[in-house]
Amino acid sequence: MSRPLGTAAVVCGGAVVLFFCMVLALGLGNPAAGFAELGAALRGTLQGPGRTILLDVRLPRVLLGALVGAALASAGVAFQAPIVNTSTAKAAVDVLRTAGYHVYGLSARSQDSLFKAELAPRAVYVLGGETNGVTVSTDSDLQIPLHSGVESLNVAVAAAIVAFEVTNR
Repeated sequence: MSRPLGTAAVVCGGAVVLFFCMVLALGLGNPAAGFAELGAALRGTLQGPGRTILLDVRLPRVLLGALVGAALASAGVAFQAPIVNTSTAKAAVDVLRTAGYHVYGLSARSQDSLFKAELAPRAVYVLGGETNGVTVSTDSDLQIPLHSGVESLNVAVAAAIVAFEVTNR
């Protein structure tokens, strides 16, 4: 029986493959650059037209290609997420609750900590604005404990904390 690879192993393997593809892309072309030239370029000792070709022409193109590829991959992941298209937040919560999701609200007034609560496997986390907070009915509320007189968090920061906590469980 084989064991599936962990996420970290897959990401590390992908980074190694990307690195070797970038080195290969730097070396290919006319004129071809060998490993000696690539090594000299990394050490900063490459001079003359080889330096111009590798560092001023090929490297920006390779880096741009890697950046565009990463952006496309990120967009592909984002578009795989299910989207609920409703006219109000209450309607969205009703649709998700009907589909079997547990609806958690994030509230500073809650006594249950996000970090200690037993979270449902199918869950939705509702975050509200700083003025009104969560304005829809939730199944239960959670708080992100704050220290040293901090009263509230930016919604984006709170969402990042929730995503990190849920992902790492």
